[in-house]
Amino acid sequence: MDNEMNYRKSLNKSTNKKVIRIGSQNYVVNAERFKEFKKNVIAITVSVALAIATFGYVKDNIKFHHEKVDISLEVYDQMVDKGYKPVPADGEWDYRYELLDGIDPFDLSIYMGSEDALSILQYRGYESWDDYAQQEGYKNQRDWYNAQKKKVINPETKSKGGK
Repeated sequence: MDNEMNYRKSLNKSTNKKVIRIGSQNYVVNAERFKEFKKNVIAITVSVALAIATFGYVKDNIKFHHEKVDISLEVYDQMVDKGYKPVPADGEWDYRYELLDGIDPFDLSIYMGSEDALSILQYRGYESWDDYAQQEGYKNQRDWYNAQKKKVINPETKSKGGK
């Protein structure tokens, strides 16, 4: 009880004085150092929150890059299997687009680039990427591309349990 009384007396004294006594020890109240401490805590907290938020974004971009490499290799193999020249000769792609009918437009855009894949979309009857995206139920090409990217980064599992 004696220490508790001393503690309360010290707290009351600390409002008026710079030095407080708790038990047998004296403590100096330094408002400037406390303000500096609060600023440092806030800065560290913001830095950690920013690092955590950035980590997810960077992780997704790295994963998408790896997936794009896999998609490109798959498209290359599909093109070779169908007899399509998978590398543009003299800067021009093979114009036998009917050989590519089974390949997904997103995969083609990853492998060939969106400008060259647009020629294949036009062969399939679409006017533009936006036209294709709207017919697929998206607002525009950007919305469609972002949705496809999310599917690649976070594929849904087909059965419960993640198998």
